[in-house]
Amino acid sequence: MKSRSIIGLLTAATAGVFIGMLLAPEEGSKNLKNLKRKVNDMADRLLETLEEKKEKAADVLDDAKAEANRLRGKAEAKAEDFADNVKDAYKDAKAEVKDAYGNVKNDAKDALQDAKYEANKAKEEVKNEWKKA
Repeated sequence: MKSRSIIGLLTAATAGVFIGMLLAPEEGSKNLKNLKRKVNDMADRLLETLEEKKEKAADVLDDAKAEANRLRGKAEAKAEDFADNVKDAYKDAKAEVKDAYGNVKNDAKDALQDAKYEANKAKEEVKNEWKKA
Protein backbone atom coordinates (compact mmCIF):
# COMPACT_ATOMS: atom_id res chain seq x y z
CA MET A 1 0.00 0.00 0.00
CA LYS A 2 2.84 2.41 0.80
CA SER A 3 4.58 1.55 -2.48
CA ARG A 4 1.41 2.60 -4.32
CA SER A 5 1.47 5.90 -2.46
CA ILE A 6 5.09 6.48 -3.42
CA ILE A 7 4.42 5.57 -7.06
CA GLY A 8 1.38 7.86 -7.11
CA LEU A 9 3.39 10.67 -5.57
CA LEU A 10 6.18 10.25 -8.11
CA THR A 11 3.72 10.11 -10.99
CA ALA A 12 2.03 13.29 -9.80
CA ALA A 13 5.36 15.03 -9.30
CA THR A 14 6.56 13.98 -12.75
CA ALA A 15 3.35 15.21 -14.35
CA GLY A 16 3.72 18.50 -12.47
CA VAL A 17 7.26 18.91 -13.75
CA PHE A 18 6.22 18.22 -17.34
CA ILE A 19 3.34 20.68 -17.16
CA GLY A 20 5.60 23.30 -15.58
CA MET A 21 8.16 22.80 -18.31
CA LEU A 22 5.58 23.15 -21.03
CA LEU A 23 4.39 26.39 -19.57
CA ALA A 24 7.88 27.69 -18.77
CA PRO A 25 9.11 30.62 -20.87
CA GLU A 26 12.59 29.11 -21.30
CA GLU A 27 13.93 27.50 -24.48
CA GLY A 28 13.71 23.74 -25.11
CA SER A 29 17.30 22.73 -24.35
CA LYS A 30 17.19 24.55 -21.01
CA ASN A 31 13.86 22.96 -20.24
CA LEU A 32 15.27 19.53 -21.11
CA LYS A 33 18.28 20.10 -18.84
CA ASN A 34 15.99 21.25 -16.05
CA LEU A 35 13.74 18.27 -16.64
CA LYS A 36 16.69 15.85 -16.52
CA ARG A 37 17.98 17.48 -13.35
CA LYS A 38 14.58 17.32 -11.67
CA VAL A 39 14.00 13.73 -12.75
CA ASN A 40 17.46 12.79 -11.46
CA ASP A 41 16.75 14.61 -8.20
CA MET A 42 13.44 12.76 -7.82
CA ALA A 43 15.11 9.45 -8.68
CA ASP A 44 17.84 10.15 -6.11
CA ARG A 45 15.24 10.97 -3.45
CA LEU A 46 13.30 7.83 -4.35
CA LEU A 47 16.46 5.72 -4.10
CA GLU A 48 17.32 7.32 -0.75
CA THR A 49 13.80 6.64 0.53
CA LEU A 50 13.95 3.04 -0.67
CA GLU A 51 17.38 2.58 0.92
CA GLU A 52 16.09 4.01 4.21
CA LYS A 53 13.09 1.66 4.10
CA LYS A 54 15.38 -1.25 3.28
CA GLU A 55 17.64 -0.41 6.24
CA LYS A 56 14.64 -0.02 8.51
CA ALA A 57 13.28 -3.39 7.37
CA ALA A 58 16.68 -4.97 8.01
CA ASP A 59 16.73 -3.45 11.50
CA VAL A 60 13.23 -4.74 12.20
CA LEU A 61 14.27 -8.18 10.94
CA ASP A 62 17.38 -8.14 13.14
CA ASP A 63 15.27 -7.12 16.14
CA ALA A 64 12.78 -9.89 15.40
CA LYS A 65 15.58 -12.46 15.13
CA ALA A 66 17.11 -11.27 18.39
CA GLU A 67 13.73 -11.47 20.14
CA ALA A 68 13.12 -14.95 18.71
CA ASN A 69 16.53 -16.08 19.96
CA ARG A 70 15.85 -14.57 23.38
CA LEU A 71 12.49 -16.32 23.61
CA ARG A 72 13.99 -19.60 22.38
CA GLY A 73 16.68 -19.40 25.06
CA LYS A 74 14.07 -18.63 27.68
CA ALA A 75 11.94 -21.58 26.56
CA GLU A 76 14.96 -23.90 26.55
CA ALA A 77 15.87 -22.81 30.07
CA LYS A 78 12.32 -23.45 31.27
CA ALA A 79 12.29 -26.85 29.59
CA GLU A 80 15.60 -27.74 31.25
CA ASP A 81 14.27 -26.60 34.63
CA PHE A 82 11.13 -28.66 34.11
CA ALA A 83 13.18 -31.72 33.14
CA ASP A 84 15.39 -31.25 36.21
CA ASN A 85 12.29 -30.95 38.41
CA VAL A 86 10.87 -34.15 36.93
CA LYS A 87 14.16 -35.97 37.52
CA ASP A 88 14.29 -34.72 41.11
CA ALA A 89 10.67 -35.74 41.71
CA TYR A 90 11.42 -39.20 40.27
CA LYS A 91 14.46 -39.59 42.52
CA ASP A 92 12.45 -38.47 45.56
CA ALA A 93 9.58 -40.83 44.74
CA LYS A 94 12.01 -43.69 44.17
CA ALA A 95 13.67 -43.03 47.54
CA GLU A 96 10.27 -42.88 49.26
CA VAL A 97 9.19 -46.16 47.67
CA LYS A 98 12.48 -47.76 48.68
CA ASP A 99 12.07 -46.52 52.25
CA ALA A 100 8.45 -47.68 52.35
CA TYR A 101 9.48 -51.09 51.00
CA GLY A 102 12.20 -51.33 53.67
CA ASN A 103 9.70 -50.39 56.37
CA VAL A 104 7.13 -52.92 55.15
CA LYS A 105 9.83 -55.60 54.89
CA ASN A 106 11.04 -54.89 58.43
CA ASP A 107 7.47 -54.80 59.74
CA ALA A 108 6.77 -58.13 58.02
CA LYS A 109 9.91 -59.67 59.56
CA ASP A 110 8.93 -58.37 62.97
CA ALA A 111 5.39 -59.69 62.54
CA LEU A 112 6.75 -63.07 61.43
CA GLN A 113 9.08 -63.25 64.43
CA ASP A 114 6.22 -62.28 66.73
CA ALA A 115 4.03 -64.95 65.14
CA LYS A 116 6.78 -67.57 65.54
CA TYR A 117 7.26 -66.58 69.15
CA GLU A 118 3.53 -66.75 69.82
CA ALA A 119 3.31 -70.10 67.97
CA ASN A 120 6.19 -71.55 70.01
CA LYS A 121 4.65 -70.19 73.16
CA ALA A 122 1.30 -71.76 72.27
CA LYS A 123 3.08 -75.01 71.39
CA GLU A 124 4.77 -75.08 74.78
CA GLU A 125 1.49 -74.40 76.52
CA VAL A 126 -0.16 -77.24 74.61
CA LYS A 127 2.73 -79.57 75.53
CA ASN A 128 2.45 -78.59 79.15
CA GLU A 129 -1.29 -79.18 79.08
CA TRP A 130 -0.77 -82.63 77.54
CA LYS A 131 1.75 -83.50 80.17
CA LYS A 132 -0.68 -82.52 82.90
CA ALA A 133 -3.44 -84.55 81.43
